[in-house]
Amino acid sequence: MDRLRGEAAAGGPLLKFATGNITGPDFLTIHGLVQCTPNLSEQVCSDCLEAAVNQIPNSSINGTNGGRILQSTCNFRFEVYDFFNQTTPGIPQPSSPGIYGLPTIFMSLFNCNHIILRMQNKI
Repeated sequence: MDRLRGEAAAGGPLLKFATGNITGPDFLTIHGLVQCTPNLSEQVCSDCLEAAVNQIPNSSINGTNGGRILQSTCNFRFEVYDFFNQTTPGIPQPSSPGIYGLPTIFMSLFNCNHIILRMQNKI
């Protein structure tokens, strides 16, 4: 997941996310998605995502087949099934800025501050 964190953090002002997968224990494929709000610097995005991933061992999602950690400016999701499209379409230009110059969708996605959601066991 370090590769995904670096990819998302290095993204431009409209593209601070990354997806990918790794082979985990027992040859199980683990799919991951990381995302930051576009206003973050590379270092702040990376730090936020690292903090999100580091919450897993102490959370209710530890040992599950998937889960999400949502923070105010970044989020991390992992699953044992493919939950995202591998191709990334062109980045649309925002039609109008939302609060603080951020597109409204990002403000909606990150309205919850430090919420840990437990995903049901998928297998």
